[in-house]
Amino acid sequence: MSLSLRIAVIDDDEEMRFALEDLLSSYSHVVQCYDSGSSFLDGHKGFRPDMIVTDYHMPGLTGIETVKRLRATGASTPAVLISAFANDTLREAALEAGSLALLKKPFDPDELIRLIDEAAGN
Repeated sequence: MSLSLRIAVIDDDEEMRFALEDLLSSYSHVVQCYDSGSSFLDGHKGFRPDMIVTDYHMPGLTGIETVKRLRATGASTPAVLISAFANDTLREAALEAGSLALLKKPFDPDELIRLIDEAAGN
């Protein structure tokens, strides 16, 4: 990985946010965490991410709804969804909403890093 990216992590689970922040920071990415889709959509204006990693199941907006709302603004920021309840139906919905992939928790950290690298063109 040669590029340092700005990555938004959206997850209502504080431990997962911290774990993702630690993982991504260890690859020299700049990480900003949000505890909900709404807090990201309302508060990311000063932080323009190159990539989004979001949980699917959260109170309020789901990860897919968050990606759809972001796409409705014209943004094409690559997004990866993660979920403990991943299945083919949810994966299809995530892809239709404009996500790169849906990873099932617990996921292989190397898989997430690979997806980020691919999205960045590395």
